[in-house]
Amino acid sequence: MRLTKTIKILLIASSLWYFGEGLFGPLFAIYAEKIGGDLLDITWAWAFYLVTTGVFYFIIGKYFNHSAYKKHVMIAGYGLNALLTFGYMFVSNPKELFLLQIGLGIAEALSAPIWDSLFASNMEDTENTFHWSLASGHSHCYWWFNC
Repeated sequence: MRLTKTIKILLIASSLWYFGEGLFGPLFAIYAEKIGGDLLDITWAWAFYLVTTGVFYFIIGKYFNHSAYKKHVMIAGYGLNALLTFGYMFVSNPKELFLLQIGLGIAEALSAPIWDSLFASNMEDTENTFHWSLASGHSHCYWWFNC
């Protein structure tokens, strides 16, 4: 049950992203209220994010299925996610928040399917339940190395 170097890097990088999301996610409602939003605006923002992510998962997955640039696209997706996260500082109304959520959905769609593909292709034993539990469960642990 040895983890390859690539899998370790993927898990660490993804865990950092999930840690940031878990750290600031609960503050989203307070933030939305500060820019003039309400509970309905939060649900619309989340819906825009989910629909955009879902649609672009299919598009990006199909387009980059046999691409030699998968790693570059994944890194660009994580970079775009970080950049757009800083965009929260410049949002001043719910419509800008909706646009930002659409951008974040595209950023995730650039990263997540390729992450899964790279994880699977770097496993020594694709039937290893423990490795797949790391891939799925690390997002639920704030300090993945203590889980």
